[in-house]
Amino acid sequence: GVPLKEAGFYLAIAGGLFAFIGAFGAAFIVGHVSKRGINAVLTFTAAMAILSVPFSIGMALVPWLSVTLVCMAVAAALKCSYVGPLQGMFLSIAKVRMRGVTAALLNVFGSLIGIGIGPLIAGMISDAAGHGTAIRYGLAAIFLLDAWSAVHFWIAKRYFESDLASVNK
Repeated sequence: GVPLKEAGFYLAIAGGLFAFIGAFGAAFIVGHVSKRGINAVLTFTAAMAILSVPFSIGMALVPWLSVTLVCMAVAAALKCSYVGPLQGMFLSIAKVRMRGVTAALLNVFGSLIGIGIGPLIAGMISDAAGHGTAIRYGLAAIFLLDAWSAVHFWIAKRYFESDLASVNK
């Protein structure tokens, strides 16, 4: 195993720094992509979500520290690249007086699911697998949900423009 102090350093660099790079870089990319329309932004979010899956699963399952850190860095950058655009799209289809409530609900439900239910399910899968390193399989299963979200981002392309138009009437 990795000593706790060293693990914290790795998490800060591979997770934190690259998450920032992904979010910051996406602001420029989405600014450019959005010139082609809102569906292009949804395509971007779907692509980033689906691309994050193999790196996230690699982070959980690969036994080599160096490869795990690369997977963690890439997954963090990809996952954080679509959070901002998605929140912006949610807020754009909310009526002006409901945007504060919409932002609050996004954060509450994101936290309840991501910090509450996600770890619980990962732990249940780990317990069912029943051995010392089984948490990696629980995490890998949870990371597959990014593919499910990508499908929904893709489906949203059918409806988003009309929803946005109805708000802007």
